[in-house]
Amino acid sequence: MPKKFTRRELAVTVVSATALMAQVQPPKPASGDEQAGALAQVRRNSEQLSKQNVPIATEPAFAFVP
Repeated sequence: MPKKFTRRELAVTVVSATALMAQVQPPKPASGDEQAGALAQVRRNSEQLSKQNVPIATEPAFAFVP
């Protein structure tokens, strides 16, 4: 025979399940190889972007106003 849940019991179950899913695991520190590879990729990307010629009149896609 299935148990009937009250609205309060259902709400507590849903809220607690949502809270458990929302817990974020702390990121693992990157190993030396991963970090060196990521740094090299950032440098390559930076070099490629610096080769592009962008006119001064080009507007950004958005404006950040604090």
